[in-house]
Amino acid sequence: MSETEERLRQLEAEIERRLLERFAALRDEFDRLRLEADRRWAGFLTRFDQDFTGIVPAELLAPVESLGAPSAVPSAPPGQVGLEDVQTLDAGDNQVEVLRRFLDLCRRHSSRAVLFVSRGGSLEAWKAVGFSDRGGNDEAVRKVSVAAADDTLRRVLEGTPIRLGRDNVLSRALDARDVSDAVVVPMVVREKISGFVYADCAEGEEETFHPETVALLTYLAGTVVDRLASRRLRPSPPLKPFETVESLGEAEPERAPAPSPPPP
Repeated sequence: MSETEERLRQLEAEIERRLLERFAALRDEFDRLRLEADRRWAGFLTRFDQDFTGIVPAELLAPVESLGAPSAVPSAPPGQVGLEDVQTLDAGDNQVEVLRRFLDLCRRHSSRAVLFVSRGGSLEAWKAVGFSDRGGNDEAVRKVSVAAADDTLRRVLEGTPIRLGRDNVLSRALDARDVSDAVVVPMVVREKISGFVYADCAEGEEETFHPETVALLTYLAGTVVDRLASRRLRPSPPLKPFETVESLGEAEPERAPAPSPPPP
């Protein structure tokens, strides 16, 4: 392959990578806006408790039992990882998409989450979620870089998850000033610690912070990324929905071969 062809190949790969990141960012923003709208609507419904008896005709008031289940059902109870969460990770077509999906799942179990990746002697924020919902800026967090030589982060990069105190250097560097609890979990890809996940809990949101779940999601995301290059079956067959079959039928018994005729 000539030098020109190699440069064209690299250019095409770079263009494809940037387009994937742009489209993924747009999708994330739409998802964030939809999630925010759902939360506001849910909050409105919890406060909206009115008795329409005598105002609306009785025949128009359906009993609660007949309204059916809500359209948006959480994938698992709070603090747990469900099948839908694993399916979400498994559906990622490439590493960028898997990690974006992973952070969105972490966001369900924390106030804010950031994925840091190791580059040289520093750790750079690759993507952040939850900051824009609390007066910060998810995109601004991506400019944050911390030294890998820091004693706490060095332990994380050696493979030890760390629970941080209320007032810690990393939260301050991320401009997360209302933190009541935070964790840092090493991210392992291809048997190498390539970075870590920071997840925190804002004051007043302690009941929705589940650090053990964040750690489990981190492990699952690393496992899914490991399989991307070699996997051939997508989605993974064990994660597909069950199909109902009324009956498999009864297998016919094997018949013994007919005896050979006696010699003449």
